[in-house]
This record gives sequence, C-alpha cells and structure tokens, in this order.
Amino acid sequence: PGSDNSKDLGVSSFRWKDLYLSGGVYLGGTGSANKLSDYEEGSYNTTLATDTSSTVPTFAGTTYYVKVGSMVHMHGQVHISGSSSGGINLHVPLPFTAIGMRGALTVGLNQALSMKPNGEYLTIIVELNNAKGYIVSTAFGGGHSHLGFDQCGSGLFTFSGSYRTA
Repeated sequence: PGSDNSKDLGVSSFRWKDLYLSGGVYLGGTGSANKLSDYEEGSYNTTLATDTSSTVPTFAGTTYYVKVGSMVHMHGQVHISGSSSGGINLHVPLPFTAIGMRGALTVGLNQALSMKPNGEYLTIIVELNNAKGYIVSTAFGGGHSHLGFDQCGSGLFTFSGSYRTA
C-alpha cells in the first residue's frame, strides 16, 4: 500500500460482497485484544429441564443467541402449561458451555413465575463448565435456593442476558 493506514478496501459505490477469513480480523488495532476470531448467530428450541427424571409440562419456546468471541448474548421464552410436583433443580439449557469461573452468567428473568411473597426474586445461575443455567430464588439479604417445578405457575417464562464461554 505504500504507507500505513492510508488505503480503503472498497468505496461506497463499489463494495465487496463477502469476506472469508481463516484466522480472524483485527478491528481498531493490531493487539490481541482487537482480534475478532469468532462470530455466530442462531436459535434453538428451548424447554425447561430438571436434574431428576420428572416430566416438566412445558411447550417448547425459542432462544435466540449471538456469540461474539467468548461472549454469548441470549434471549428466550418457554410456555409453562401448568405446575406439577417434583422436578428439583429446574434449569434452562444454554447454547454453549460456560467458562469455569464465578460471575460467568448474568441472565435476568423478564416474566416472574408464581413466587413466595417474601421479597425474593428469580435469577439464573450458570453451572460452571456446563451448558445449563439453574433457576434460583434469591433473597434480598443474600443466599439463594434452587427452584423446583412445583414452585412455578403457568404462563410465559421469558429470560435474557449474557455469559462467557470458553
């Protein structure tokens, strides 16, 4: 090119259609922090699951995700068709395995399920080195407990947030 940082690839009236790279692209600099080597968008059918063999009466919903580098951004929903007994450790399947460190997941619940009226709220906590997030009830004073399906009502369960993957 003759000199550094002086040439453009294409112009507004003559653009390139597709770009296929085998390694990655450096955006805004040449350091390793500027390298984008992974990008993916997708969706998958989502149902709630438990760690036991209990059947969870849900209708599959859809979760959409965008993965940029090691960050996964997701939004999904599941229709819950009624409560049943049992079904401990209710969880949502994640599109990728989370990293093995605390603070890997921040997913909020947009639709509250039938919960105890004592000031607790719901959140999703990642299972480290796994592709599932547990739905937990968290008290304002600290501490949390895993939610069982018998603690849920009926309706639309919506969630969104981000987490890190390896």
